[in-house]
Amino acid sequence: MSELYSVPATGGAVVKLNGPLVTNGNVVASSGFKIGALDNRVVYRSDQEVDERRELFSVSITGGPSVKISSSFTAGGNVGHFRLTPDNRHVLYLADQDTDGMTELFETLARSEERRVGKG
Repeated sequence: MSELYSVPATGGAVVKLNGPLVTNGNVVASSGFKIGALDNRVVYRSDQEVDERRELFSVSITGGPSVKISSSFTAGGNVGHFRLTPDNRHVLYLADQDTDGMTELFETLARSEERRVGKG
């Protein structure tokens, strides 16, 4: 099981960032997270809610509740690669979200209170 943790650079308590994982769930270890340099949000890819369905989640680097920022998926759909925009407000991601096996570009906002998903 892979999970995501944060520790202040100056030392201090270890904080678990990801939410509870389903049985056999993991945070994707290789390039599975990005840290926003401007607002210290962490966006990560995980099969947190459904085993083997990789979705995007966002959380503060200091901890707190994580929130799913990718949209609903078709059976078999997953998020592949993703990137934060330079302003850290948007996340661009490749996924077979609507049709399994057909990868498309999607955009969402990195903060849960602004959540919206659009196809590019």
